Amino acid sequence: MNQFSKFFKWTFVILISFNSSYAQTYSGGNGSANNPFLISTKLDLNNLESDSLNWDKNFQQTANITLTPEDFLPSGLFYNNGKLAKPIGTSKTNFTGTYDGMSFIISGLKMNTPNSGYSGLFGFNDFFSTLKNIVLENVNIVSGGGVGALSGNNNGSIMNCTSSGSVSGISSIGGLVGLNNGIIHNSHSSCIVNGKNSTGGLAGDNSSKGSISNSSASGHVSFERNGGGLVGYNLFGSISTSYASGTVKCSINGAGGLVGYNQGTIENTYATGDVTAYSYLGGLVGTSSNSIKNSYSTGKLFFDKIKGGGGGLLGWDNNGRINSCVWDSATSGMHISFGGEPKSTLEMKSQVTFLALSWDFVGETQNGTLDIWTIDKNINNGYPILTWQKDILTSNEKDNIEIDAIYPYPIPTSDKLFLNTSELTDVTILNLNGLIVCKGIASNSIALNIENLPKGIYYCNMKNKTIKIVTK
Repeated sequence: MNQFSKFFKWTFVILISFNSSYAQTYSGGNGSANNPFLISTKLDLNNLESDSLNWDKNFQQTANITLTPEDFLPSGLFYNNGKLAKPIGTSKTNFTGTYDGMSFIISGLKMNTPNSGYSGLFGFNDFFSTLKNIVLENVNIVSGGGVGALSGNNNGSIMNCTSSGSVSGISSIGGLVGLNNGIIHNSHSSCIVNGKNSTGGLAGDNSSKGSISNSSASGHVSFERNGGGLVGYNLFGSISTSYASGTVKCSINGAGGLVGYNQGTIENTYATGDVTAYSYLGGLVGTSSNSIKNSYSTGKLFFDKIKGGGGGLLGWDNNGRINSCVWDSATSGMHISFGGEPKSTLEMKSQVTFLALSWDFVGETQNGTLDIWTIDKNINNGYPILTWQKDILTSNEKDNIEIDAIYPYPIPTSDKLFLNTSELTDVTILNLNGLIVCKGIASNSIALNIENLPKGIYYCNMKNKTIKIVTK
């Protein structure tokens, strides 16, 4: 055998071995857009944490993954010398690929890096990255700066992602994202969040390149300075069609039901959580030096009146612009603000109040045709809500509505969908844009045929209840 033949033979063997290693590392796939690496086990997830050579590839989760306390013991997969799980992507080697969670759950994620930063399931994901349909439950993350359940530093796109559990750190601490320099859309966090500076229920910081829309946070947020129910510090970023309902507690100053300090733009938002601080606190925003438009707040304010700097809507105005904003003077306990108009509870629950301020509501065209707002006496205690909420509102976000414990199965499914009830029930399937793609009836013995639907994520609506489903 000549030298060329030997070289070709060994090169071929090496290439075959290299390609085979992909299948051995994950549950399938080759990392391409059409054939992503499959993440179906905790071992797959553990491999991804260390597989930096493939952080530019495509990944798809295909099953629920539950991490147990044993996984974080010295003998466990995720011990990592006591630091526990490793973030996917670092400041030196960013995650630049795509991860589609397919609405499957990752439960029990833990991290313990109090002396370092950029912690979360993804530590640092760059401009080209996409994180979508990821569901994180019962996380417990303790770190330094730039900490979020999903991403410590997001520079890419985050869509349809949720988190629950607890997140703690020093600065730029968020229930979903620590530092946001990218896009967050249609995402939610119920995490309990604790930090010192720039702490938010959804994101700690929202920078000049950051955009947050159709998103919400409901967890309790505590901190020392500059924190809010949704975002701690809005640093020239944009926040629109989003809301916060969690309580906010500040040990020093700079607290808002939605945002602690605003230097960016806020439009079509609201906050309902109570706010506590010594000074510079508002039902919606603590301090603002830029634009706030078409927004409201209802939370009660608790603060040291001697120090001042408190307002029903805005705690302190630093040459900002406040347009068409209101707050509930009764529920907040405040009749003054550095911007906005005080309204009674009855006025706050009347669409007429907001139409007079040129808010775009469903059913009218004089103020616009985008139908941004709607109102329902049975939802959100009768205060206005964002229209997208009504489409995908979960049962625990509704007040005074009793919903039967009815749900579709199996999930994921490929062709037929049943309901856990003997009663024939009307079922509507909508895509992620809210368009109806299938309608019919189903029960525990009669299936709705959905075999013609492309693989993906949909909303299944039955008896005023909406649940995400996955087709495969």
